[in-house]
Amino acid sequence: MELIWAYVKGKIAKVNVQKAPENRRSMDAMKDLCVEAFGKVSPELWRKHIKHTKKIEDYYWEKDKLFVFYPQVEPVVINLQESSCSSEIYSSRDADQY
Repeated sequence: MELIWAYVKGKIAKVNVQKAPENRRSMDAMKDLCVEAFGKVSPELWRKHIKHTKKIEDYYWEKDKLFVFYPQVEPVVINLQESSCSSEIYSSRDADQY
């Protein structure tokens, strides 16, 4: 995502610098530049950046040898339906211990 964002910002900056006087006065013109820049993000560009990112990740996994120690990270699940009120989790007696 960061690579795509950098690409879009670069496209906007390039056009905005060329037309700076008129674009500084109009937020509508800036919005149009943004829409145009995002429109130039193709599926092929996404694939290219994803492939590049995976290559970098693989390099660091191999370099750090983390796959030996952490072959699979267990998922963390947070149930948003449960109450997290501290009074329900700790009694006043438990609080005295901390």
